[in-house]
Amino acid sequence: MTTVKEHTITEDMTRYLQRQYTVYRNAKGAESADVEVLYTSMIIYIHGFIRGIRTLFPDSEAPSRIETELMKENSRLHEESLKLIEKQK
Repeated sequence: MTTVKEHTITEDMTRYLQRQYTVYRNAKGAESADVEVLYTSMIIYIHGFIRGIRTLFPDSEAPSRIETELMKENSRLHEESLKLIEKQK
């Protein structure tokens, strides 16, 4: 069962990911390599963020659910960004 706190964390982090990808996509001269760097950076960021949540909630399944959702969103944004950059060329 998803808690309100878990839902809020997931929503906030999803918005953060979306903003990061938007900045990269809208940058003049953005290339797919830039998006690849962002994708990898966001994976590292998500893992660090989840490690912190696991410290706060060591016996909870919430960190795993949040991580799964954020990784899915990161992958979706990555693919979407690559397609948009290819269209711009």
